Amino acid sequence: MADDRESTVAQLLDETESEHGAYEQEELGGQRDEQWATWYAGYALEHDLGDVLGTTPEIGRLAEVLTEATAEHEREGSDQGWSEYAAAMVVDRLG
Repeated sequence: MADDRESTVAQLLDETESEHGAYEQEELGGQRDEQWATWYAGYALEHDLGDVLGTTPEIGRLAEVLTEATAEHEREGSDQGWSEYAAAMVVDRLG
């Protein structure tokens, strides 16, 4: 990873993914959350993403970057894990 912020954001995104999976199972009865990016953004911001970035992005903008990262990651067929890929984009665009 290019810097420590990317590594920390990637770890937070991994944690967020795990918690979101539990949310989908427990709260949504196993249904896919179509608003996942907003949920991820809220969770990440509640768990100090702003401190890591040195600025606190708007939840909608963060959700937009996460959605874009997912689309680009899939389109490129990247060998890099999603959390690392998305973390680099979050730090680059919002940090």
